Amino acid sequence: MRQHDRVDGIGHATHCPCCGASPVASLVLGGDREGLRYLQCSLCETRWHRVRGVCVNCHSPAEIQYYMLYEKSPVQAEACDACNTFIKMFRLDYDPELEAVSQNLIDQFLDSLVEQEGFVRLGFSPFSFHE
Repeated sequence: MRQHDRVDGIGHATHCPCCGASPVASLVLGGDREGLRYLQCSLCETRWHRVRGVCVNCHSPAEIQYYMLYEKSPVQAEACDACNTFIKMFRLDYDPELEAVSQNLIDQFLDSLVEQEGFVRLGFSPFSFHE
């Protein structure tokens, strides 16, 4: 009999359920699914539901901080003090036209600010490798 890897339940998966890659970003939806968080795969662009209020990486329900360049910014960084990681969060409920991969290139200044605070980015954007 073959052993299978444990698959996280719906709303708890940290990696893409299709290809296993890390997420490029967290998306908070608007419209009829307002407030729901989905992660978007950095490789195949699949989106999957991930519960809010917990760290994407370590599942910690506390110690979450939000960084943004200005109040009510649709582009934010969600950082966890427990594991020192962060993920870029796009608030589609504030701006439904945002696109996760290309917007990551534009908002590298926010990444830099959060990294200066001692956080390491969770996942990656395939188009934004640092030298």
